[in-house]
Amino acid sequence: MNQEFIVKENTDKSPEEGKKKLIERYNAWSAGLGGYSVHAAYAIIAANWAVHTKTESIIKNLFAAWSIGICVGFISINIFMVWLITELLNSRIKKAMQNVEWWQREFSRRATTKWPYTWGIETLSLLLRLIKALAPITAGLLFILSLT
Repeated sequence: MNQEFIVKENTDKSPEEGKKKLIERYNAWSAGLGGYSVHAAYAIIAANWAVHTKTESIIKNLFAAWSIGICVGFISINIFMVWLITELLNSRIKKAMQNVEWWQREFSRRATTKWPYTWGIETLSLLLRLIKALAPITAGLLFILSLT
């Protein structure tokens, strides 16, 4: 574990400083989940091929086939959802740059919204984090079952 994530004492000077630190750590852990989950999916695919060696063996072993299928599906869904979220963020940036008055109004309403994000961006992000956690775990468990 990275030492910067171990908190030995509270050194925050204000609630805002504490919130900022919390957001920075959330972003770091979230980025780690994104990277590790894709690497794990590739590793699970490789492990299946290393153990079962032939396409025929994988097709006959439903656990191995599902393990690989979940990994391939996860990688595809991950790419699509990351693209979709970046497009939603990009459209938000463009709108903010083109309509300063609208952006000011959005800012003033921030206490009651997910500003600067939207409900859609937040929901897709949550769904993607769940998929990034559950897909490799499920595929890994299926790989272990394929060994029996």
